[in-house]
Amino acid sequence: FNGKTVNGEQELTFAIAVAGDLRDHCCWLEASWKGGDAVDAAHLARCTKRGFKLTSGASGMAYGPELLKAQGSDLYKTWRGAIGTILSGGCMNICDEVATQKLGQAWRTVTGNLNPGETESEDYVGKEYIESPYSHKSFTDFYDNIMSIKSSLYGKVDATSPEKNSIISYLKEHNADLASSLETKLANAFSALETCQAGKSFVEVVNSNDKTGLANVKKAMDAISELNDELSVANDWILKN
Repeated sequence: FNGKTVNGEQELTFAIAVAGDLRDHCCWLEASWKGGDAVDAAHLARCTKRGFKLTSGASGMAYGPELLKAQGSDLYKTWRGAIGTILSGGCMNICDEVATQKLGQAWRTVTGNLNPGETESEDYVGKEYIESPYSHKSFTDFYDNIMSIKSSLYGKVDATSPEKNSIISYLKEHNADLASSLETKLANAFSALETCQAGKSFVEVVNSNDKTGLANVKKAMDAISELNDELSVANDWILKN
């Protein structure tokens, strides 16, 4: 895809195919979460046409209903296990991906701080892997990734304050210090990414080896890693209490 061997018609054909595949996988995600009976008929038809398995888990139950009933679920035996899935399987994985891979891979390559055994030739490492390099919205994407963590903790998409039955509200009631620390780490992660957004785009920072920008990226990586650590503390405390 260097522009010399692929023409515009072929690029358009490829784009249409990729968009269609993405649409179908979104339908699959919807069906896996809601269950086939709760999904729009047209979306369900796409899953059937693609041969996607429409249920999840050993019992064949969809994630959403099973997560909500937790203790009576075949997928989640306790409500603590359900919350653990949200924190470790969701929030912590997002933190690790953003800090270690999406920000970290390029940062380590440019600054020469490769991990043991990591080389620039590996897939997923360095200047050639940067999310949203053409729109220059990488930092916005990363910010939105962390916003999804806040939504999970606060119990509502784009929530500005915790819902009554949210994870944060539970922690505020039973371990206020941990709740406060977790919210502080979350705020620090947002602040660090906002600083990154105020400068050059991520792809510009990497390609120009911009020292200030790279320093800001490192601060964002550290802040998100600290959030990850605090999520781990919260997860462990909830599982034990």
